[in-house]
Amino acid sequence: MTAALDMARGQLGLVWPNPAVGCVIWSEDRCVGRGATQVGGRPHAEVVALEEAGASARGATAYVSLEPCNHWGKTPPCVDALLAAGVAKVVVAIQDPDPRTNGKGIARLRAGGVDVIIGPQAASAAEINAGFFTRVQEGRPLVSALKLTGNEDPVAVGHDAILRLLEGDVAPVFEVRTGGVRARRWVVAPAGTTVFGGQPVPYSPGAIQAGNLRSAMAAIGALGLTRVAVDERDDLRWALADAGLVDR
Repeated sequence: MTAALDMARGQLGLVWPNPAVGCVIWSEDRCVGRGATQVGGRPHAEVVALEEAGASARGATAYVSLEPCNHWGKTPPCVDALLAAGVAKVVVAIQDPDPRTNGKGIARLRAGGVDVIIGPQAASAAEINAGFFTRVQEGRPLVSALKLTGNEDPVAVGHDAILRLLEGDVAPVFEVRTGGVRARRWVVAPAGTTVFGGQPVPYSPGAIQAGNLRSAMAAIGALGLTRVAVDERDDLRWALADAGLVDR
């Protein structure tokens, strides 16, 4: 499980809107397959690991850092792939709170005759996907206040994006900058208006207030971002903190 968690942690900032997941397939005292969620969120960790394992996955044990998904998105459910591969046992670090899966993946595996164990290194798994869990449960990304220079690639500090305060025509707005191979820039008005690229948009005075900041964070969550950072010296950090929107 430690190896699965390490692989998941290494993908932070690259896989939004999906969670970062790692998977190791173990058979007859050796690793026969390993994988992590790939850039952009697909393919999922289990699929990558099963492809590497091939026929060796039959009767093997899969160690997965998050409950395997049980729903169709842009790819089939990972539960289907695990059942089709014939794994005998799945060890899951933590259950997925996404209502499309939340316990359903585990139930389907058990119904298919797979032995499922839940909980090894759950605290580490929860920390890795704290941002994904926050977005699922609260509709916004997890916000961290860090000491930044302004030049960091968000991925290098384990985040999907870095936020900074800008000056708008009427009141401040802020920039959302992602990194790595998924680098792009959004400008978000705290009233909830999102502009892809482009310049800050005017909005009514007072938009830095808590209610509108919550609306803006929901807009960022709707973009698929799960974990964002703000410079601890930026005025935006204090506005978000006053609104109860800084998590750490």
